[in-house]
Amino acid sequence: MTVPNAGAVDALDLALNQWNAAATAPAPAGVTVDVPLGAGEFALLRLRGAWSATPSASSPRLAASPNPAAGEVALVLGDVRGQGRVEILDAGGRRVWSRAVAPGSAAFRWRGERDTGGVTRPGLYFVRAQDARGVTVTRLSWLGSAR
Repeated sequence: MTVPNAGAVDALDLALNQWNAAATAPAPAGVTVDVPLGAGEFALLRLRGAWSATPSASSPRLAASPNPAAGEVALVLGDVRGQGRVEILDAGGRRVWSRAVAPGSAAFRWRGERDTGGVTRPGLYFVRAQDARGVTVTRLSWLGSAR
């Protein structure tokens, strides 16, 4: 996993109840950390340094509105360089919906549908936009489908 704008990453050792430095490698504008996880496992990470959740100038612009949303949400992407992708992830990080994005700008309407069929449940979701330069993520409170 690449963490933009982070100086270092610590992982919580639950058995010892202490933070330990995670092995990282330099990445453009941040660090890469390897977090090996098995099915159902999780890791709690602490970011150190000049980390910022503010998207950098080297990532696509992303807006999701309304937020919170019920029935339908408009996803608008701007300044997409190269081939891009927009996806919606549930709170567990599982992808529920995704679309390819051509260079430039794009707009989508999401009505809670899953790529695998059916409709998502109300809850917290993350909208992730990625292009050749980087990634932008925003939270979305989904109140449910009007169906």
